[in-house]
Formats: sequence, structure tokens, C-alpha cells
Amino acid sequence: MARAALAALAALVVVGAGLAGLVVRQNTYDLREETVTVRYGGRTLHAVLALPERGEGPFPLVVFVHGDGPVDATHDGFYRPMWESFARAGYASLSWNKPGVGGAPGDWLDQTMEDRAREAAAAIAWAVLLVLAGHDVNVDTTDTEAAYRRLLPAPPLRVAHYPTATHGLIRHDVERSRVRLTLTALCAPRTLFAEGFLSDQRRFLSSLATDEAGR
Repeated sequence: MARAALAALAALVVVGAGLAGLVVRQNTYDLREETVTVRYGGRTLHAVLALPERGEGPFPLVVFVHGDGPVDATHDGFYRPMWESFARAGYASLSWNKPGVGGAPGDWLDQTMEDRAREAAAAIAWAVLLVLAGHDVNVDTTDTEAAYRRLLPAPPLRVAHYPTATHGLIRHDVERSRVRLTLTALCAPRTLFAEGFLSDQRRFLSSLATDEAGR
């Protein structure tokens, strides 16, 4: 009996070590992160700059504009698979804590959508990819798309729809199950996102590079 118990315990240790190694490997990304301070419009933004793993740059930059809610620079780690995808395409990514989040000054609740849209337009008016989710229960995607189209004309504005995605661009079938969401986030975080989302991001950035080379 004691021998069987020891064998079972050893098996559990081996399985636990294997799972721990899997989680660490799946949550290690091919990029470099730097904490930076961005001064913009009289405010101090606590930001994270994600860079390609190799190279000195300068790199083209993707600026992340958060959706609703108290979001930190990494969106609790959910941005990292996207940053890795961009870094592999040779792009850096910049994101910051919303005001009042993670020690950042201010209060994001004091910002209007118009304020944030103007910030986004000022920062990246040369090219914007607006991604909209089919299962977004927090945002009226029709109104959001209409507002961006009023502010930013085509071709700088490009719109991509993901019918199977939720507000955070997570697959709806994954997000509706807490157990599946947790296991996927730990063991295969790149598969959290709607089908085609990460590859679409790479294609968008590649198209920008092609456009820039042709100018």
C-alpha cells in the first residue's frame, strides 16, 4: 500500500512538473518589454514598450487603444500574444495603463469617448485598424464603427469584423466556459483569440510596410 502511494505521489509530481513547464513555455514570448513613461497632452502615461527580440531599431510602432474598463498596459497579459505576433513582423507595440490603473495618475472614468477618439486620431491617424467583435455585449459596434468612420476617412481607417469574438477578441466558445478559458490561457494562450485574428494583424502590418515602401 505504501509503495503504491509513493508511486502515485511520484506520478503526480512528474505530471505537475510537466504542466508547470508547459505553462511557463506557453507564457514565454519572443519579444522584449520595457517600462517607459510617455508624456502626452500634459499627462504622464505609465506605458510598456514591447520590442522585437532582436535588433536595435528603430522599429515601426503599433499603438494600442484600450476598450472599456480599468485596463492596464498588458491587459492582464492578454496583449502579449498580439505583441509577439507584431514583434515577429518587425514591429514594436506601445500600450499604457489607463488613468487610475496600476498607479497611473488620473481617472479613466473622467474620459469621454470623444476624448479617447481624438487621442487615437492624433497618435495613429496615418493608419488605424478597427477590430469589432460579433459577441461584444459591452459596446455598440455599429455606433463605434460609425464614429470612427466620421473621424478617420479611408484608406487610413480599415475595419475588421470577427463574428465569433467577444469584447476582448476572445473566442466566444472559450470565454463562456470559465474552466476552458483558464486552461486555454495557461496552456495555449495564442489560441484564445478569434480565428484568424493574429494572422490578420500580421497581414495588416505587412501591408503598411508595403505601402510605405511604395511611397
